Amino acid sequence: VGGATEAFIATAQIAAGADGINRDLLAPGQPAWSWHVTEFEAFVGSTIELVDGNPTLVEADVAGWIDNTDGAIGFWTYTVVQELPEASGPALLAVGAAVLALARRFRRRPA
Repeated sequence: VGGATEAFIATAQIAAGADGINRDLLAPGQPAWSWHVTEFEAFVGSTIELVDGNPTLVEADVAGWIDNTDGAIGFWTYTVVQELPEASGPALLAVGAAVLALARRFRRRPA
């Protein structure tokens, strides 16, 4: 549709520290990441490349990531795979981020 932009990149704010929910669901024992999502911001069509991240990349240098991006992250190659029931509190946000981080998105290429 003329000039419309798809909003498919989930953006969020993160902070150091495990929250008991955000974890590496693909690793044996599902260890907790040493960072967590503090706020979902929006779905956007683009971000600066600096915030293009994934859980493993953030985990490699949590303090450096937060310093370099002011705690921002954009999940360029991930997508939402499941909508969770509505509830309140940061725990649901963190679970949502974990679900988001599980599925790789395969972008459609223009014909």
